[in-house]
Amino acid sequence: MTQDPSASSRPTFIRTAIVVGAAVVAALGGGIAIAANAPTPKQVVSPPTGPTPAVLVGITPVRVLDTRGAAGGPIGIPAAKKLGAGETLDVAVAGVGAIPTNATAVAVNITIDEDATLKSFLTIWPAGQVRPNASANNAEPGLVAANSAIFELGADGKLSVFNQLGSVNVILDVTGYFVSCGLTVSDAPTTTTTAATTTTTGATTTTTTTAPTGAQAAAAAVTPAAAAVVCAPTPTTTTTAPTTTTTTTTAAP
Repeated sequence: MTQDPSASSRPTFIRTAIVVGAAVVAALGGGIAIAANAPTPKQVVSPPTGPTPAVLVGITPVRVLDTRGAAGGPIGIPAAKKLGAGETLDVAVAGVGAIPTNATAVAVNITIDEDATLKSFLTIWPAGQVRPNASANNAEPGLVAANSAIFELGADGKLSVFNQLGSVNVILDVTGYFVSCGLTVSDAPTTTTTAATTTTTGATTTTTTTAPTGAQAAAAAVTPAAAAVVCAPTPTTTTTAPTTTTTTTTAAP
């Protein structure tokens, strides 16, 4: 058999498939155009707004609850009575003693007396909200148990107190309160501004301006980005009005 000499010289065509994502291939005038899918736009999510800043003010302890009938009690309830199993008590806090009515949260010392009848725990939370699964203090029969915590105040400035088992006497002492503040400054200086002083003599006018120096200049140089949220009184600004002195010269006769 004679081999066809032209067979080896014939060009070999290899078809290659190119896949580019979900590309669209179109024949345009004998050419090939590959159009890739446009990228999916990124979604911009704004960060959540944080809670309003507040400052803690320490005070001489104010007793807002004492369920005992001993000397000085009861406080916060009409008559002495232990908190029973599964019982919840709403305690007025804001507006009591040195605690202002606009307090948003309080630092509290929680005491369970030694006469608790069973091992138990207390849960404390803002009144009007759902009771959380949390313990503020644990009861132990024959032992006075104390603990400190910070709680947000709920509806009408009250706290809710829940007892799990048995019956317990509870004492709540507020040692400090929080009030909201929103002034954004790095400092709260007292700024004094001296306006320009102008003296006019004949046709000559001289203007002198006194610029702030020292702490005033440093405070003015603070940018909003460097400022910190603090609780401070609104800066007091004192302005001295411009002083103008006019001197007229009359030639002697």
